[in-house]
Amino acid sequence: MAILKNETIGGTKCAERARRPRKQMTSEVMFDETMIPTVSQEKFLENPKNKDRLISILKNKFYSLNMTYKKADEDADCLIVNSALSPTHMSVVVIGEDIDLLVILIGICTFGNVYFLKLGKRKIAEKIFYPHTSLEKTIADNILFVHAMSGCDTTSALFNYDKMKFVQTLKNNPHLLKVIEIFKNPDITPEAVVDAGNRFLVALFEYPISASDTPSLNNVRYKCYMKSSFNKSSNMASLTPTEAAAYQYSLRVYHQIQPWLGNKKRPEDWDWERTISGL
Repeated sequence: MAILKNETIGGTKCAERARRPRKQMTSEVMFDETMIPTVSQEKFLENPKNKDRLISILKNKFYSLNMTYKKADEDADCLIVNSALSPTHMSVVVIGEDIDLLVILIGICTFGNVYFLKLGKRKIAEKIFYPHTSLEKTIADNILFVHAMSGCDTTSALFNYDKMKFVQTLKNNPHLLKVIEIFKNPDITPEAVVDAGNRFLVALFEYPISASDTPSLNNVRYKCYMKSSFNKSSNMASLTPTEAAAYQYSLRVYHQIQPWLGNKKRPEDWDWERTISGL
């Protein structure tokens, strides 16, 4: 089965991609199935008209070959994984370039007949992964949180903090495992999500916290600033986010994790604002 990505309906992923700056969008290319593009795949697909035309050609081709396909209007990664995990399949290999597919497979796959084949490119050989042996259990159980919190398609990354820093924070603070369970709960309040997010961020920036009390992020930011002000090589971007920024940050992380778990949430309920032009 093939999944055709057409994430242009106005969801959060589409909105976030539109928000991020682009130097210049590739012009529309008039092409057919026999042509070889002269621009990179990334630039070619930046133009929605090129993408729509390619999808139309692929649909006609798949139809002529009597091949099953689905069209994804919002999050294609979720549709790919959920289609693969259908109980009608005895064994499945998910093929793709996006590592998000493997992350979601690890996060939600509960049986052992699914594999992920990451396609090779140029000198990089293709590689096959088995979700159940890719990571240790503690990290595998929380990989959706780690991936969304450390930055993905719809959430921002923290400056100078890579994904391994988030993994190490969980390993060093096992009490946080219970705290971040909130992000998996489909029936939780925004306030609880923000509080859990703040607790994790304080620990991420290596500030000591107790189980009953979490310092203000603004106070932690101030103390980090005072400490770094004596270091000539310090960078303001490395400071903890403000409480206002962390509020938005945690809600977006939650709103991304929920559809991965199969729970659809209205963006407007999680501090997105819908306008005439979209989110």
